[in-house]
Amino acid sequence: MPIIAEMHIQLDDKGALSVNGPLAQTLLCYGLLEMAKDTVRRHNEEKRVAPAGMRDLVSLTGGRQS
Repeated sequence: MPIIAEMHIQLDDKGALSVNGPLAQTLLCYGLLEMAKDTVRRHNEEKRVAPAGMRDLVSLTGGRQS
């Protein structure tokens, strides 16, 4: 399965946070964060994680697949 978007969030032991990803695409980044939050919630509720579907990702980009 091809990767549509990727975002990496790192926290070091001194509390410094770094984020790498398509930061210029604000709505896409916010959408990825919301999907990640939902995944964490589901994991805690169901003890399993379901990957996001293509429809979820396409809706974040407004129908564009770039």
